[in-house]
Amino acid sequence: MTTSAEATEEGLPLTDYSGRFQCARPEVWHQPTNQSALRRALREAYARGQPIRVRANGHSMNGQSLPRAGECLIDMTACRHFRFDRPGTVTVGAGAAVWDVAALVRSNGFDLLVVNDGGQAASSVGGFMAAGGFGESSGLHGGFWETVEQVRLIGGDGRDHAFGPDDAVFPWLFGSMGQLGVAWEFDLKIAPLAGAARPYPQGASGRVEASQPDWERIVWFTVFAPLDRATAARQDMIDIGVRHRHAWVGRWPYAYEIRLQRFNPPLVHPEQTSLGAVGIWGSEPEGGFDWEAMGAIERDVVALTTREPQYRRYIQTELRSQALQDYFSPDVWSRFMAHKAALDRAGLLNPL
Repeated sequence: MTTSAEATEEGLPLTDYSGRFQCARPEVWHQPTNQSALRRALREAYARGQPIRVRANGHSMNGQSLPRAGECLIDMTACRHFRFDRPGTVTVGAGAAVWDVAALVRSNGFDLLVVNDGGQAASSVGGFMAAGGFGESSGLHGGFWETVEQVRLIGGDGRDHAFGPDDAVFPWLFGSMGQLGVAWEFDLKIAPLAGAARPYPQGASGRVEASQPDWERIVWFTVFAPLDRATAARQDMIDIGVRHRHAWVGRWPYAYEIRLQRFNPPLVHPEQTSLGAVGIWGSEPEGGFDWEAMGAIERDVVALTTREPQYRRYIQTELRSQALQDYFSPDVWSRFMAHKAALDRAGLLNPL
């Protein structure tokens, strides 16, 4: 995978995690290191009426993190600051990888409650919000959204906003694919590591060190279902995997619990109940992925979620064959678009 930083230095094309999509370096490329620079970049693009693509680690496989012709790119990978301002939380820049933030917090005797699986840096903190985000510990703590105390972002026209769980728009930020603003920083819950017994490092600040992951290319398909339907959903997904077993080097199907605490984001699942996230995945076969074969799997998963309306795709990170709004109910999509109209009036952020 070519990161934004590597492409900047070497003039390489940008790609996303899948490697299927790539693009040349855009003519307008911003890599803000502070809030003022981000605000200025957004206001300039808005004044020109220029569509804006926001990207950090590009850890999705549908090309949505890649700028189209005529778009400006806002590359958030330099926004990796951290501060320990308030006991029980850490404040971090949106461009820091979740895994790297977890390593930083652990080095100070604390634990980040929900991180991505895989053992390496993948999504940035902003990308984890854009996708929704869950991990192995979600059965205890819930989705990533349950661990966020506040998001500070800048709307499409350069206005500053700070949203917390009591704000109506807050649940819609998770899974929003960057449609509602560019997140600048987050206040995340942390907890003491078992047996660490170290004082909170009040006032400590700096930059989150960026690790260099070496990701194996994998394609995955995930369905969210109410917890009482998760076993059936897992079997449905296994059946799809069996039908397409020659398309990839299959791995053991996965299943996670996502415990409901405060809310489920409507763009993840509209029902306010604990969820199961179940899925199938596979490694790249010899000769590379056959994207037609991957598309056939995706179509079968779409057919499943159409047949079972309580199932919902994790479409934010995965391959998709339909218009994005087709993966959501008309009610959810219309409410989401109302929030977008308020925060991105010209519709320039991350055009769908």
